[in-house]
Amino acid sequence: MLLFRFADSSCSRNFIPWIGLLLPLLALPLTSQTSIKTYIQQIANGWTNDAKKALPDLLIDRPDDAAVMFLHASLVDEPKKAQPLLERIFQQYSSSEWADDALLRLVVTSVIQRDSVKAKAYFKIMRDQYGQSDLLPIAYNALSAAFVVPVPATTAAQASPVAQKKPDTPTPTVAVKYTMATLGTADKAAAQKMVNTFKKSRMKVFLTDTKIGSTMQYTVQVGEYLSEPEALKELKTVSDLCKCKPTIVQR
Repeated sequence: MLLFRFADSSCSRNFIPWIGLLLPLLALPLTSQTSIKTYIQQIANGWTNDAKKALPDLLIDRPDDAAVMFLHASLVDEPKKAQPLLERIFQQYSSSEWADDALLRLVVTSVIQRDSVKAKAYFKIMRDQYGQSDLLPIAYNALSAAFVVPVPATTAAQASPVAQKKPDTPTPTVAVKYTMATLGTADKAAAQKMVNTFKKSRMKVFLTDTKIGSTMQYTVQVGEYLSEPEALKELKTVSDLCKCKPTIVQR
């Protein structure tokens, strides 16, 4: 996989590269799949020559192979050009071992682009369809780390004894709101039915829609909380109503 580093000019914190977390352990027999995984590992280490030489023949011999598509996406420099390849993997080859890898790549790429709407939409698909994937925690960590409101670095003036004097007026803090993501589906009627379920229980509920490729994805989010502990108090209630495993995310 490609090396990712989170960076944003408006954010004072630096994000560590995720590549060490994204690479799977390669303990497989010698098959054509293994060779593609070897190419992907080489790309992650900064070596692309072998993969670039092999790709044209692979595209001719195996144009509908999810592994070849993922390799192709890994060699594309522009994330926007790689997006259709990655979306095709999880949409048309959902049972492939590369489907959750493709979604993880889309989550991370959206995070790098600071597109929280798409990042959350891809994460919800990954959570709902590949809840047992060992890549799911990586996607969640990438999402939650990227969209936390940064704390300004302490300036020299603030660190001085004069600055430690108690101000006359307390400095207001930014309230970070959390919500619980429940259902993510392309079925608008099913999403609206879930919304009505939460409304009957007098809970605050939001229905959002995001276009992913040619498909509209609808997401049901429940509640608005100032902190994660506050959201956790209602986690079981929300879980019982939606019969799912809600995920606490920032709005």
